[in-house]
Parts: sequence; C-alpha cells; structure tokens
Amino acid sequence: MDSPEIFVDSDYILALKTADKYCCAWLSRAGSIAYDLISDNIKSQYKDKEDFIMQFAGVSNPHHEAFEISGCSCRAKDRITFRVWMYYHYTGEYIPPYKRPDNNTFIELIKIEEETWLVDKVTTKP
Repeated sequence: MDSPEIFVDSDYILALKTADKYCCAWLSRAGSIAYDLISDNIKSQYKDKEDFIMQFAGVSNPHHEAFEISGCSCRAKDRITFRVWMYYHYTGEYIPPYKRPDNNTFIELIKIEEETWLVDKVTTKP
C-alpha cells in the first residue's frame, strides 16, 4: 500500500492541493466548499447539495478536530489516492495518549481537466 518512494509530479501536487482543500473544508465543516471539490460520482449519492452539506458537517460534538494526509503509492492514469486520518474531539474531554488508529480513510481524486482534480471516492480501502 504505502511505499517508501512516492513519486511527485505536477499531477500529484495538484491532486494533493484538492485533497488538502477538501480536508480543510471538513475541518471547518464547510460543506458548500467541499461540494465544489467533489465529482459527480459523489454528488449522485445525495439527493441535493443541501443533503450533502448537512451530512458533511456532521454533529457538533464530537467535532472535526484535525487531519493528516499521507502520500500513497496507489496511482493510476488520472487517479491518485491519499491516505487520510480524520480526528474527532469531544469538547471538554481529555484524551490520553494512544497509538494512531490503523483504520484510516483513503481519498481518491480524479483528474477532470488539465489542472483540475476532484474528490471521487472517500473510502476505508484504497
């Protein structure tokens, strides 16, 4: 899955930029921003934009607290996948140290134009 050698090129950088924007939208619960970063494949899973925005925002507690993105060797023509850990936090709750979970998320992006990448899948398997 992960490789010590991840090859970075223009496509990788542009796809990573979109993945970063998507995760920043998740962090701030900004579904309208995230909606502009997803493909028709994901949009078709919701009845309308408002449905996506409501589900993307989640609940107020626990809230979206942080994320990490790591490169992944999962690449195909016009598709790049990144491994992402998304962390939640309950207000007022202390969390003692623990090993980072193995259950992570993968965000697959698809190239739709020369310099435009969109999130096409969010899954627990690459």
